[in-house]
Amino acid sequence: MESISFPMRSCNIEIYDDDVNQALVKINNAEDDVSVEDSATTMSISSADDGSRNSEELSISLVELETKQLDSPDQEESTILGDNNDCNYIKNTAREKKIIKSDIKVDPNFVYGDDDPIFIFCTPSEWLSFFVGATILLIVGPAVGSVVLGSLIWEAFDRGFAGGFINCGRELTGFVFTSFLPWLNKVTYKFNLRFVKHESDTFMINCIFGHGVLVPAMFMACAWHCYHYGFDARLAFVYHLLRIGPHQMNFAYVYTLCHKEGHNYSGLYKKPYNDSVLLRNVFNWWIGLFYGVVPATFAYGHSINHHKYDNEMKDVTTTSDKPRDSFINWVAYVTRYFLYAINITTIYQFISEGRRDIAWKTFNGTLYFLLWNIMWALAISPSFALFYVSFPFWEATILLAAINWSWHAFIEPEDLGNDYVQSLTILEGRVNVLNEDAHVIHHCHPAAHWTTHPDLVSKRWNGYRTRRVYSGGRMPLRYLV
Repeated sequence: MESISFPMRSCNIEIYDDDVNQALVKINNAEDDVSVEDSATTMSISSADDGSRNSEELSISLVELETKQLDSPDQEESTILGDNNDCNYIKNTAREKKIIKSDIKVDPNFVYGDDDPIFIFCTPSEWLSFFVGATILLIVGPAVGSVVLGSLIWEAFDRGFAGGFINCGRELTGFVFTSFLPWLNKVTYKFNLRFVKHESDTFMINCIFGHGVLVPAMFMACAWHCYHYGFDARLAFVYHLLRIGPHQMNFAYVYTLCHKEGHNYSGLYKKPYNDSVLLRNVFNWWIGLFYGVVPATFAYGHSINHHKYDNEMKDVTTTSDKPRDSFINWVAYVTRYFLYAINITTIYQFISEGRRDIAWKTFNGTLYFLLWNIMWALAISPSFALFYVSFPFWEATILLAAINWSWHAFIEPEDLGNDYVQSLTILEGRVNVLNEDAHVIHHCHPAAHWTTHPDLVSKRWNGYRTRRVYSGGRMPLRYLV
């Protein structure tokens, strides 16, 4: 029996020619494993007779491995098997021939079966990502979870727990969201209208006052208390609870407005206010500091990198090489999102592409954020900087890693760049902040005003139907590759 064993994602996997498609490969005969230039992946070929344990180890270059359908039409799937420590993959190959690219991790044809092991890592970097992500969650997760839980209880209490606690379909129907905030926006509408280009954006001025004046005022009060009386965990909890708001809606609106501001290079305000550099960047460079936003992540990392590569492998926040129905893989993904959030991988990617000017601007955003942390550590105390200044960054890393993991949960194997599959559209969602639920539309029209998203969904509805969008029922595994 001849077998091919090679490292893919997490383990050495044997492909038996008796069970799978014929593999066309170029083999370089050698007594020992040899390195092959111009190849990101090497494969070792094991050739042995039945019942024999001896084999000749060879090394080949995985430049292009083309698999063909089995001669028997009854064979509907081929199985890639390994021992108890290996990964078991199921690969549907009878439908059409596939091409496995030189970087196996981007191949969309391998899907994870129900019997796969929990830990599906093979490279040291993947294991390191998992352990770093697990460390972040173990250290920061309980604190973030307690604040998020408090915000959920706050929202449920606001509506008198009508419908239940969470996932009840009655979210955001209490006094704060149906009475107070609509009243506030109404009484300030005429005054705020002079500042914004779109009348639907008048609420932003209230957000700037609330998140850019009131939240910093609370922050300064906590700094004064910590300076005179030392760190108080109870005060820190209350501050963070008030900061993110009921159902984390303060957090959601700040990040959404940072997002909108990062995409809108022409500014969101009327003249002469739009000429103010401070006002045009108020969310990313001021308000965002209190919510863990590292300046430049949205304006450069997100807008230029993420939207250019649309979740493919050069996207530094890609989810496409990991199974999104695996919590263990999400833990490893937290590390990737952290490196993006602090702009490390973004800077590296821009430099590798020769865009040193963008890399420098991105670096300045990171430096600005680090100096902000250092300043408060020296002015008040390291504990204040850790629990008041740095904590929102770790909070955002965890929450936004989960959000991005969800926004890009599926992949069309035959068309990785298919926006209609690789991004979600949530119809009639209960918590739809500035129409962000139309994420497909956002990727197709990044600079479109949020009020136009429903109309754009309608105009592109035929695209949803013809581009193989899945809606409801049991999701085929191929979409979770």
